[in-house]
Parts: sequence; C-alpha cells; structure tokens
Amino acid sequence: MGKIDVLVQREHLRAGRAIAGLLQADLAAKAEVSQSLISRFESGKTQSISSSEFEKLVLGLSKAGVEVFNDPQKGVAEVRIRTLNHF
Repeated sequence: MGKIDVLVQREHLRAGRAIAGLLQADLAAKAEVSQSLISRFESGKTQSISSSEFEKLVLGLSKAGVEVFNDPQKGVAEVRIRTLNHF
C-alpha cells in the first residue's frame, strides 16, 4: 500500500479542518477513521499514513465543503472551500 508524504499533507489536513471549523472527532466521523489516527498524523507521531487513509480524510473534508488540490507537476497543493457554480 502506498504512503503519503506527511511533511506536506499534515499541514493541508490541519488547514482543511480549520477552514471547515471541524474538530478532529468531527473529521474522523465524516472520514470514517479514528480520531487518534488524525491526532497522530497531525502531531507528527505518525510519520506516514496509507494512501487509502489519506483518501478517506480528503473525502471527509469534501463532505464538509473543503477541497484538497494537488498538482504534482507544479509541486503545488492547496485546500479551499468548495464553491458552487450556479448557471
């Protein structure tokens, strides 16, 4: 199973939670992971998490209206509030 570089991704997770106003427990419930996983990940006690765990966290943020964008070619990643386009 692949691993995600937590030196970059940890900050994105924390920022995404802040944008959405979520506690770790709130995100854990939305992502269907344990709160302790999020705590260990954000604090640096866990140096890496599986790509499937990270995808669950991204999905949990998405459920809260926050999107995580990665552009590996440009070396850029960001989190932002999802906007709705009304046509």
